[in-house]
Amino acid sequence: MNDFTDLWQAHLEKASAFQTIRELFEADEAANLSDEQFDLCLSHLVSPYFEEAVNVERLPRPVVHYYASRRMELDVGNGGFAQAAYNMYEWFPAASDGYEAMGLPEAAALIREANELAASERGAVGWLKRRGARISAVFDFFRKSSLAELDADLASRLDSAGWWAQEPRLKYVRQNRDAFRSLESSSNVI
Repeated sequence: MNDFTDLWQAHLEKASAFQTIRELFEADEAANLSDEQFDLCLSHLVSPYFEEAVNVERLPRPVVHYYASRRMELDVGNGGFAQAAYNMYEWFPAASDGYEAMGLPEAAALIREANELAASERGAVGWLKRRGARISAVFDFFRKSSLAELDADLASRLDSAGWWAQEPRLKYVRQNRDAFRSLESSSNVI
């Protein structure tokens, strides 16, 4: 095994510390978790509900807001809006709605701006995906895309918009616990 494999295995062990959302919320309510562990475990428990698009329409909005905003935060933080447009453009509206629901309208506005810029490039992105383009071709496309200007001064724009939203996101989750708990009802079982 290598260092990355060991780190990834430790990450997965932490993420899968709870088997159910109910157990996770009970531990959170007992103040037995850090925000980081709560967020990691919740993401791990919620993600399977998003593996099939048909599930998304019937899921509670707070759950969709959590998933989409967290995923957007991580993707943009890793590679900018251009990367997010390639990986998850279908989640831009839900992520924008999520940031709005968390009280972060400037971050939501950045996502809407990126979504508008990406709309004209979705055909090219789809073509790259269908073609199985090498990652170097994908990054070359992004450097020349309309999102490159938005991504140019990204760090300061994200910071001023309140992008790094773990605290407000988890506050929103805790205010909407029942929506998350409802995932484990018989009508939402995966």
